[in-house]
Amino acid sequence: MIDVLENINLLPNRFGLRQVEINRERYSITLGPGGRRDIRLIHHPRARPMNEAGPSRQPIADLGFLIRGGWQHRERWLPRYLVRTLEGEHLMPEAGRPTYINIRGVPYRAELLEAGGGLRVRIYPEAD
Repeated sequence: MIDVLENINLLPNRFGLRQVEINRERYSITLGPGGRRDIRLIHHPRARPMNEAGPSRQPIADLGFLIRGGWQHRERWLPRYLVRTLEGEHLMPEAGRPTYINIRGVPYRAELLEAGGGLRVRIYPEAD
């Protein structure tokens, strides 16, 4: 699989994920902690029809694998490299419309806020 992805220029790099569609299902391709030959596929399930029972929010991939070193789960401004990942995954919040992400198993709400004359993403851990 790695050779196929390399031949069609879909291997991810250290700056972000790549997206592909396999059997009409969306996946992100990312590097694992083992380096260039450690490729991970993250499945993004399709949303269910509105009349189908299930959770109110679609579960998403955990972005914790992108973080090197320690991470304290707290309210904070999202680092720029993770903002780029949200942009690449089409998960960027909009003004008044948060998005939801997971970091190392902890759910977060991400909001776009004005700060320092520009827009930044603020994340808040969510209680279960």
